[in-house]
Amino acid sequence: MAPEVTELLPNPNGTGNDGTDEFVELYNPNPVKFDLTGFILQSGTTSLHKYTFPAESGLLPNGFTAYYSVDTGLSLSNSGGQVKLLDPTGKVVASTDAYGTANDGQTWALAKGKWYWTTASTPGAANTIKQPAASSKTSKKASKTAKSNASKTGDTARQSAASAAGSGAVADSTALTPIHPWILALVAAAALLYVGYEYRTDLANRIWQLRNYAGSRRRHRP
Repeated sequence: MAPEVTELLPNPNGTGNDGTDEFVELYNPNPVKFDLTGFILQSGTTSLHKYTFPAESGLLPNGFTAYYSVDTGLSLSNSGGQVKLLDPTGKVVASTDAYGTANDGQTWALAKGKWYWTTASTPGAANTIKQPAASSKTSKKASKTAKSNASKTGDTARQSAASAAGSGAVADSTALTPIHPWILALVAAAALLYVGYEYRTDLANRIWQLRNYAGSRRRHRP
């Protein structure tokens, strides 16, 4: 199996030491030594820098090895880049994920198939991921946003409660107000007038029939 690129240090702590302290770490996943003769380390995405391993270069079985810029001459950009391992024919056999801005002392490290920024630099050993804490500005902004959202939520809840309380008061007041008897009388009178108007013809016929009936009885009375 081809070696893996497992860790980079693009921006060492301090100043003036990028040309010596930057490193690229390789891991040999095989239980036997891996011969790196003719293999190529390549850094960068636009401006490429290359280092070709000399004869008899090798990786120990299941071992991690860090190659420093003082020996390889490779330059790792602080503003973003990538590192690849090429075989002697120029074929890419391993590479890192592309990284963004590199902060002082943080390494770009592989762990469980994913790449992370970590404050724990482990050249020549298994990686330890200790992700950097969020900046104070980011924390303050997040805290301010959370407080603002909480305040808005509280105001909305209070407004909803007040609205509900107000609606309940109006409903209760309306339900408990009695209807004046005169209003009932007026409604009943209006209903009777309406019925009388609608059925005036029937009523007139009925009255006429009753009057004829009464007159007939008087004429035939002994």
